[in-house]
Amino acid sequence: MTTFTAKFIDQEWEVPVESGRYHMIVGEFCPYAQRPQIARQLLGLDKHISISFVDDVPSDIGLIFSQPEQVTGAKSLRDIYHLTDPTYKGPYTIPILIDKTDNRIVCKESADMLRLFTTDFSDLHQEDAPVLFSQETASLIDNDIKDINNNFQSLMYKLAFLDKQADYDTYSKEFFTFLDQKEHLLGQRPFLLGDNLSEVDIHFFTPLVRWDIAGRDLLLLNQKALEDYPNIFSWAKTLYNDFNLKTLTNPQSIKNNYYLGKFGRAVRHRTNRSKYGKMGKIKLKS
Repeated sequence: MTTFTAKFIDQEWEVPVESGRYHMIVGEFCPYAQRPQIARQLLGLDKHISISFVDDVPSDIGLIFSQPEQVTGAKSLRDIYHLTDPTYKGPYTIPILIDKTDNRIVCKESADMLRLFTTDFSDLHQEDAPVLFSQETASLIDNDIKDINNNFQSLMYKLAFLDKQADYDTYSKEFFTFLDQKEHLLGQRPFLLGDNLSEVDIHFFTPLVRWDIAGRDLLLLNQKALEDYPNIFSWAKTLYNDFNLKTLTNPQSIKNNYYLGKFGRAVRHRTNRSKYGKMGKIKLKS
């Protein structure tokens, strides 16, 4: 029987890969949570791993459920973390993967969960599942994922909490330079690593759509729009339509969280919003 290493902070233990044993908790607004959610759908793991969703907007105690969570009965994400370790003090983040046999969290890092699904859960993949990760391209995949996280996704979040125009100018220039590079790359190949979809494409897609839906206006990243990058736009439409990621992309949920959650609160104290202000819209259906 195939097993994998469950991890929670400094705890590790072995658990088996079994159909129906594991349960994901995600939020439709979250780019990190959408990563393994995409793999779950593309690989056919939705037949083996159940799923539930937190509410879009956090409460005073963090992320909560509108109804008691279907597997654990918990009312908040914090409650589920405490089922694994009652002394845990946070942060209480998504996604998490829990073992239904004891409700313990076996994985709480999105990149690790994505890799877990593409590798350790391979026995449960459907027959026509794409190969999203291979050992032959492992170093390329890991380097590109690091590049996306450091030079695109993390920049978007930094921009939410800046107060100085000089810092904004620096980070926004880096942000659009990164997009310029990907535009050039996707003019030469259909996917970021070449001819086939990979984990790298998933890592880029999830923050990209959130920039298009909410980040352009809220984070003042409006110098260009997604449709100003025809190669990226075409690539994104392929994932959105041909790979059916539209079923996992909820624009209203994203707007709810970004505008009413911590990013909206961080931005609302600003008084100078005159430099950029044109709202972004999702246009991947066209």
